[in-house]
Amino acid sequence: MAKICVPIVENSAEKILQKIEIAAKKKVDAAEIWLDQIPNFFAPEIFFKKKLPILAVLKKKNERGNFAGSDKIKFEILQKCADAGADFCDFDAEMPDIFFQKFRKKNTKLISSAHFWDRTPSLNFLKNFAQQQISRGADIVKIAAMPQNSRDVEKIFEFENFLTAQKIPHITISMGALGEKTRFLPNNFFTFAPLEKKKSTADGQISLEKMREILQN
Repeated sequence: MAKICVPIVENSAEKILQKIEIAAKKKVDAAEIWLDQIPNFFAPEIFFKKKLPILAVLKKKNERGNFAGSDKIKFEILQKCADAGADFCDFDAEMPDIFFQKFRKKNTKLISSAHFWDRTPSLNFLKNFAQQQISRGADIVKIAAMPQNSRDVEKIFEFENFLTAQKIPHITISMGALGEKTRFLPNNFFTFAPLEKKKSTADGQISLEKMREILQN
């Protein structure tokens, strides 16, 4: 089963740390911290006081976040997160190659992510995309796509089989209610489940409680 990562969207480091503590007590595997919600987009105490592995993300408006700065500033902030102890950092796939090349990983895994909010690309596109991201320096490839029909969901299953066969670490999600079963793909590196349904950060996310209930049945 994929590791469970809890997305945390709060407007201060203090609130983030409180939610991380709650998540840690629920024995999840990691916390995804939306830094675009807090002042200055960085707070070192999040990493110094962490009780869980941390995935640092800095989402632009087209990713449903609040960050409006340049790619250079985004890179610099995520690099600070890595230097402070982030276990994972998320680069959206549109980031220029130079920032993938310059990123000092140390003990941080780099995720290259793409969200297709209104469609699911072709299987060939997805395969090529994944291989390109690995060649750019990503450690993990993340794709979230919106299905228009059941065939689009099957496409994500086929893509996940390809990634597994190629030994490419991955997170593959078909969003919305139609794609809910992809949130239980066993070879995904992470699956995302908020502490509360109202704290969902993407279409089709289910709460941590519901996810565990389904997994037990």
